Amino acid sequence: MFEWLWQADTGLLLGSLGFMTGIASLIYSRREVKGTLAQVQVGRNQAESALRAAELVAENARQQAIEALRAAGLVAEGAKQQAVEALRAAGLVAEGSREQAIEALRAAGLVAESARQQAEQALRAAELLANSAVSARVREMRARNFRANPNLPAGIQAIIRQAGGPEAYAVMLDSMDVAQEIHVLRSRGMVSDEHWRLWMNDQMVLIAQSPAFQEVFQRAADQGVLRAEFVAAFLPVFSGLRIVDPWKHEEPAAGPPAAALAPVAPARLR
Repeated sequence: MFEWLWQADTGLLLGSLGFMTGIASLIYSRREVKGTLAQVQVGRNQAESALRAAELVAENARQQAIEALRAAGLVAEGAKQQAVEALRAAGLVAEGSREQAIEALRAAGLVAESARQQAEQALRAAELLANSAVSARVREMRARNFRANPNLPAGIQAIIRQAGGPEAYAVMLDSMDVAQEIHVLRSRGMVSDEHWRLWMNDQMVLIAQSPAFQEVFQRAADQGVLRAEFVAAFLPVFSGLRIVDPWKHEEPAAGPPAAALAPVAPARLR
């Protein structure tokens, strides 16, 4: 009887132990679950922190990329501005070179024009010298004709007698010819102020005071022997004024003092 009770107690005890073991296992499992949940929560938190850190890193990288793009844009704009300035500078240099080339061409043109004018003046001077030599021979032949030709027209013979003879008449004609040549040279800038005053405003003004000279001059002007420009410049002399200077384009001025304008004897007009 006692053995049965013992076995019964042993079964109950074992059952109790199993129950207690189950409860302990359940408690342990619950604790394990709680630990696992805690680990999951920690992992979740770590993952969230990692995501947040990754977001921060990504945002920082995005900001850095934006700053890099802005810096690249600024660099590109600076390079663009430098290129524009370089183009402007190149344009200014090109414009300066073009202006210099134009000025050089102008200077070369002026030099060429000056050389051309000097060559023309030299040719004119040579031509005038040659013409002067021919004119001198013509004047010599004309004087010889007045002296030796007995068949001169009556009108010329009368003028010769009025002038004081063939020599005086030839001197008057020679004076007009020389004065006209000097006037032409002066108009071309080939006679100095001093020579113009000496040859024209001193000598010719005195010679022109002879009434016979005025008549001879008027006859030559009417016949077209003298140039119209020379005649217009010389006519004021007969009113006591000076010959008009063609180089200065001046108005007729007062001539020498009246005492210096005393009539000159035709025979002394050599």
